Amino acid sequence: MSTTSTLLRASFRVLIGNKRLIAFPVMAFTAEAVVLAAFVAPYVAMRHGFPAGPTHLGIAGYGLGVLCYLALTAVSAYVNAALLIAVGQGMQGGQPNVGGALRCASRVLPSILAWSVVSSTVGLLVRALDRRVPMVTAILGISWSALSFFALPVVVFEGVGPLRGTRRAAELLRSAWREEATGTLRLGGILLLLAIPAAPVLFFGFGSENVTAMLLAVAVCALWFGLCGLVLSCLTSVYRVAVYLYATTNVAPAQFTGVDLGRAFA
Repeated sequence: MSTTSTLLRASFRVLIGNKRLIAFPVMAFTAEAVVLAAFVAPYVAMRHGFPAGPTHLGIAGYGLGVLCYLALTAVSAYVNAALLIAVGQGMQGGQPNVGGALRCASRVLPSILAWSVVSSTVGLLVRALDRRVPMVTAILGISWSALSFFALPVVVFEGVGPLRGTRRAAELLRSAWREEATGTLRLGGILLLLAIPAAPVLFFGFGSENVTAMLLAVAVCALWFGLCGLVLSCLTSVYRVAVYLYATTNVAPAQFTGVDLGRAFA
């Protein structure tokens, strides 16, 4: 069995032993839904306020969209930071606590917000360049995603700003790029496998030509994908912290005893 597979299995065991971690993705989803609604309402109001001014509406709508993107990124970064802290607490022998993790994340909130601004800006630039130079944009997007794997843990656990955190993340990535890449791919593969059970449900629902059956199939699949998303979000964070801790300390967390983490960074 490969080191990555063993790491993912160990990560799943950590999640099973700390079921409270599921609360963080739920909070992130709820907070993001509230933020999105808070920005959609003004946009709908503006559409009625500028019936004859599409140019003004376009400019205002674009500005509102950028602010919404920044706000969503900030909320996601904050809750993910708290999740990383809770995972770190569990791996260091403590008992993960939702309130305690949120308070710890609040202490480094300025750094988290600064990182979210940098992350949002890069994301917007990548999207802006996508139509002009798609190949270059794809490379930049993949590189930035790989760098972000370590950037937020560095900002959270080392208390540094986004620029220094990015440089530090690049250093860690050079030594751990193999496990970061293969772990991410395997997690994506797990998501695809989990999607398979939804196919027959949708096929049955839409094949019945019954509106109730269709709606029920969509609801069941939405619930299934939601649950899978919660689990995978936590699993990714556990794996992320495990790789970060070993990359920075060269010591495997207690929950990963027996896993040859040294092979991950050979």
